[in-house]
Amino acid sequence: MSSFYADYSEQGAPAYAPEMLLGIIVYGYSTGVFSSRQMEKATCESLPFIYIAGGLHPDHDTINTFRGRFLTEIEEIFVQVLLMAQATGLLQLGNISLDGSKIHADASKSQALSYARALELEAYLGKEVAALMALAADCEQGKWPEGFDPEHEIRLRQEHLAGLDQAKAVLEERAKVRYAEEMAVYEAKMAERRAKTERTVDAIAPQLGRPSTAALDNGYFSADNIAGLLSRGITPYIATGREPHHASWTDFFEANPQPPADASAKVKMAYQLKTEVGHAIYRLRKSTVEPVIGIIKEVLGFRQFSLRGQVKAAGEWMLVCLAFNLKRLHVLGL
Repeated sequence: MSSFYADYSEQGAPAYAPEMLLGIIVYGYSTGVFSSRQMEKATCESLPFIYIAGGLHPDHDTINTFRGRFLTEIEEIFVQVLLMAQATGLLQLGNISLDGSKIHADASKSQALSYARALELEAYLGKEVAALMALAADCEQGKWPEGFDPEHEIRLRQEHLAGLDQAKAVLEERAKVRYAEEMAVYEAKMAERRAKTERTVDAIAPQLGRPSTAALDNGYFSADNIAGLLSRGITPYIATGREPHHASWTDFFEANPQPPADASAKVKMAYQLKTEVGHAIYRLRKSTVEPVIGIIKEVLGFRQFSLRGQVKAAGEWMLVCLAFNLKRLHVLGL
């Protein structure tokens, strides 16, 4: 905990011990309590939290500030836990698996009018105007219910329609701009995906060693990713397309001829995945990383980040993985 204490000052009021705050947060993430307000409440109502807090009750602002302030130090502890697992023989670094999953950000949804919604409203108001005009043609003057003015109702809806026309024009113009922006984002996303694959490999602590193989889903397939892994001495096994949940029986009878030297990277990778070794390594992905993400989302219930911004969200994900690993080590009896 020395890196935590190094950030504290002797000035001001006495601070809560960082061991206690870290314990509350890690235990919370290990048991599906991710909100700092819920953690604060738990220090008064839950025996495990009361024990960890030593009878103290840090408020949610203190817990949340500590969590966001020490994400770098928490990442160091994440590596320490892996080293502990490696020292006891529970972790052997040979093959790594990479998988993606969607988790909600800490942000509100846009309430802006969409183009599809504008079309729906336009059709609805158009029908109402037609119905009111037909009603006005059938009814004689003076037979309207008291307080009902058909001309006012029709005029009101026509004004709404005119407003929708203006909104649609704005949305159409925005769509053109958005398309250009999305194309730029798409290109940047592809470049980021390639860089992300490299960081996934390079982020492994040198103390843990270097993996020999890597299994990745089809979202990471590219010639650059293949070359990047090979340059690091790692044999890649990357899916070239979406995998069916259940393989066809005909797959067992299909031949797998070795592709020519001038074949594309996709053809070569498809062949490599169908080999006995490739099939075995890629199959490990379904029993290693995929179940872990499923447990984190379904069992622990982590479905939305509490911290905002890409850097802090990445740090919080590290905290989630740290909590999961500690819980796993506990189950294994470490």
